Amino acid sequence: MNPNLGHRDSEFRWSESGALWLPRTRAITYPRPVLSWLEAHAPLIAARLRAGDHISDEVVRVPRIEAWGEDTSGGEGPYWVLPTLFVNPSAAMAVRLELPAIDELILKVREDYSPWGDHQNLVVEHEGVIVDEPPEDGQSRTYQTADGPIHVRVLRQRIRRSDRQVYAAVRWRADTGLCSIEGFDPEQGRFIDLKPAWEALREYAGIRSKPGPKPGSGAKFASPEDWYAALNEHIRPRSKRVTADGKWFAQRLNLDSPTTLFKYMKRWGPPKIQDLRNGRF
Repeated sequence: MNPNLGHRDSEFRWSESGALWLPRTRAITYPRPVLSWLEAHAPLIAARLRAGDHISDEVVRVPRIEAWGEDTSGGEGPYWVLPTLFVNPSAAMAVRLELPAIDELILKVREDYSPWGDHQNLVVEHEGVIVDEPPEDGQSRTYQTADGPIHVRVLRQRIRRSDRQVYAAVRWRADTGLCSIEGFDPEQGRFIDLKPAWEALREYAGIRSKPGPKPGSGAKFASPEDWYAALNEHIRPRSKRVTADGKWFAQRLNLDSPTTLFKYMKRWGPPKIQDLRNGRF
């Protein structure tokens, strides 16, 4: 154990289980995945914490994580999670999120659904407190990492279409979400400008996270010519394509998962799953 270093009513530990106690008026716990983030992407901050330094208002941006989701229609697809970690954030952030203290570990996450054809225009932002277990009440999100899950008690959300600037905002108190609009100019805006934000909110409400498929030994395409030849051979003649989802297209192309399908689509096209359904390739 490191010495107290002069901080009263507190101590600093770097334990075998991955719990880190900061020299503050109230100890907070860092889950192992967060410690791995700090070691990998903010080694100077990690070194200062190991040395017992007082850390506050530090921002750590983490490379994107691939996640997987399922919607109410039974469709599945990948999306990107782009986390930003706030280590003992500023008092201004605590006030904005209505936190009782600033001794918190805040995670801000942007969820980018552009890889998922059916929801590619959806953009979601979360702000919340990292917790040991998902709360029984209120809104929570769990993100899977190589070092284990990270649970977030969501305090604030913003949802919009990628081609619009008006957000549907939700502030969570216990299990109740209070909805509002952000980015709307009441003097120059029109009522119709509000509709895409509420449609995006309803669309997002129908998506849940789930474990993604495991990589297999599916087909691989070395060139755009090979890719489009496979589309013309295996997809275009099939009448079922007009109502198919990513899993069906992946199976017809002998790909290991819809994730691989969307990677090829992003690389060589077509850009949307609706293009596959309509034979526009």
